[in-house]
Amino acid sequence: MHDGIGHPGRDRTTPLAKERFWWPSMCKDIEAWCKDCPRCLRRKTQPAVAPLVTIKTTQPMELVCMDYLTNEPSAGGFENVLVITDHFTRFAQAIPIKNQTARTTAEALFTTFIGHYGFPERLHSDQGANFESKIIKELCQLAGVAKSRTSSYHPMGNGQTKRFNQTLLGMLGTLEADKKREWHKSLTHAYNSTTHQFNQI
Repeated sequence: MHDGIGHPGRDRTTPLAKERFWWPSMCKDIEAWCKDCPRCLRRKTQPAVAPLVTIKTTQPMELVCMDYLTNEPSAGGFENVLVITDHFTRFAQAIPIKNQTARTTAEALFTTFIGHYGFPERLHSDQGANFESKIIKELCQLAGVAKSRTSSYHPMGNGQTKRFNQTLLGMLGTLEADKKREWHKSLTHAYNSTTHQFNQI
């Protein structure tokens, strides 16, 4: 179970295992396996701890955060991932794209996320030129979406998305060698099929 869904930790592996199996020392065995998994030990490192951010949300789509991460080029020519997360539910969408230009960012945001889920009340990002571009600002203004950004003195203010990036890279890093070139095909399925510890959604 742990090996087949991207090597998540104990808290995500255990609920999935309980849906299908049971044995007396189940929880203890899962914890030991996740802790000593050879592939996880080779790949995963402790992520940087983001400073405490007092951002509170009470419902889905109240605040949506976005960020970029870069991975090794895939067979399809993708090496950039636009990561979009709903702050309240922790639902995340990772969109493989070939560049990080403002236009590409806006098109991916609109067609892949907004086109399916609608406009959020507020859109949050770092101060990257692609996120602070005229086209993004105009899109937000036309839709009545508030736009916020991290401050220069607090670049980790987008901490939830940064933590998802670490989780996603960790899962991608544990893919079998013959599947790594196709990483863009399995970005967020394993992550979103597991329980989020914060709100048990």
